[in-house]
Amino acid sequence: NKEPDMFHLFQPNRFSPVQHSPSIKAGGKQILLELYECNESILNDQSELFRIMKECIDLIDATLITQVFYQFHPFGVKGILLLEEGHCSIHTWPEQGRASVDFYSSEDKDPMHTERIFMALLESNREVI
Repeated sequence: NKEPDMFHLFQPNRFSPVQHSPSIKAGGKQILLELYECNESILNDQSELFRIMKECIDLIDATLITQVFYQFHPFGVKGILLLEEGHCSIHTWPEQGRASVDFYSSEDKDPMHTERIFMALLESNREVI
C-alpha cells in the first residue's frame, strides 16, 4: 500500500475563498494592556491576581467557566480565565514590575471599563493601551 500524497493539500488555489454570511454577526471588544512599575509582590501572587481578574469580570457581568494559572520559579505568573463571553489573561514579570493583560469579550460585555481597575489594583504607575 502506498501512503497518500499529502502535497496536494498545500497547492495554491486548493480551497475556495471564504464565504461570509451576512446573517452571522461576528465581533467583540478587546483591551490589551501593558502595565509597568507595578507592585512586584502582587505580580507574583497567583491568588491575588485571580481575585483582581475576578473583580474585573464581575464588573462587566461576565460568566467564568474555568481558570488556569501557572506559577514560574523564582517568579512570574501566567493565568487565564475562560469566560462564556471570551477570555481574560495575564502574564507577569515581577522582576521587571511588568504585566500584560488581554481581555476579550462579546459585544454586549465591554471590558474597556476594567482598564483603571487593573491599573489601580496592580499599582501600576505607567501603562500602554
